[in-house]
Amino acid sequence: MFVLKLLRLDPTGARAREFLGWFRGLRQRSDLDGGVRWLLAGSIGLDAVTARLNLCDTINDLHIYHLGPFSTTDSDGLLRQLGATHELPLPDDVREHMIERVGWLIPYHLQLLFGQLRSHCRDGECPPSIPAVDGAYEALLSPVHKGYFDYWRQRLHEELGKPDASFALALLAAIARDETGVTRDTLRQVLAEHVDDPLERDEKLRYLLDVLEGDGYLAPDADRFLFRSPLVREFWLRRVLP
Repeated sequence: MFVLKLLRLDPTGARAREFLGWFRGLRQRSDLDGGVRWLLAGSIGLDAVTARLNLCDTINDLHIYHLGPFSTTDSDGLLRQLGATHELPLPDDVREHMIERVGWLIPYHLQLLFGQLRSHCRDGECPPSIPAVDGAYEALLSPVHKGYFDYWRQRLHEELGKPDASFALALLAAIARDETGVTRDTLRQVLAEHVDDPLERDEKLRYLLDVLEGDGYLAPDADRFLFRSPLVREFWLRRVLP
């Protein structure tokens, strides 16, 4: 986010390069060798931002690590603990259904669904049940809760800029419409409406798919690409697509 701020202040990228070059030099100082470890984190991948600016040489000493979702066991444990903490015990079948509905088991989405279920129960839907979970899931996707997920759309503009953000949105629209995902050839056809040159089109598609996969939008499945999170896909279908 700091690098993107520098880019907004100086669209040429010179300030961003100056900072990243200085920071790389700091990480490689011999008097700090082994004494300091740097951990850089963000919902927007620094690798994607530097690729956009042709600054990959400034971070080639870093090891890129993606945090994955919880396991089913850890997710079940989280829901058990949330239920115990908030005095809302969740039966086994309810926890199982919550895990199934969330799909991509990141803690934030599990907590969102639990919080909405808790609100449902306060409104007279107790005890927690599978229909109550489905009601909570639908409530999460209502306009009033758009802010929970709209950053997935907003950050494409911050991270990719023009015109790549528009290209990414076109790809995501095609993928969202098919629950089973789409092939690379289909996405190449989508991009053909925006990029005429075949070589440039293939290079752009490769770059955008790398970014979208790395930032958690997409998951490759055999020869197809689909939304990693069923919840984000549902949001995309209801709140982003025209």
